[in-house]
Amino acid sequence: MYFINIFFIYFTMNNQSQSEYNRLSFENIIAIVFIVLNILNIRANEQVKSSIVTGKELPKETMSIFKLIITITVLAYIYYVIRNYGFYINSTTNANKSSDPKVQYIRLIGSIFILIGGILLLYAVYKDVEAIASTGDIEL
Repeated sequence: MYFINIFFIYFTMNNQSQSEYNRLSFENIIAIVFIVLNILNIRANEQVKSSIVTGKELPKETMSIFKLIITITVLAYIYYVIRNYGFYINSTTNANKSSDPKVQYIRLIGSIFILIGGILLLYAVYKDVEAIASTGDIEL
């Protein structure tokens, strides 16, 4: 019965509602991806801790996990910058002014800062992986 209700709701929405519904569904997928990335991060951190305790060299798989995590995270940040840019543009051109353009601008700037931080971390991971792995400074 639940799926029938969802099916009915989805096909009776107007274009704007359907677009909003699709966007939220996609963002749910991104949230699930972040959960998986956090689990991978915990696994990689455990490998770093094991390496510290045993004195053995860090497995190459660990740095590959860190690279994958940061790369996917930066891609998600790119999505959020694009989304927030769209929100900002809509808030400045929307006739009903349901959203404050100043607030949307702040959201856009904040997401750009997060993206820049992610890109810098991505650069560091690919440029100096040994230093990052030895300090365990990769966190989501």
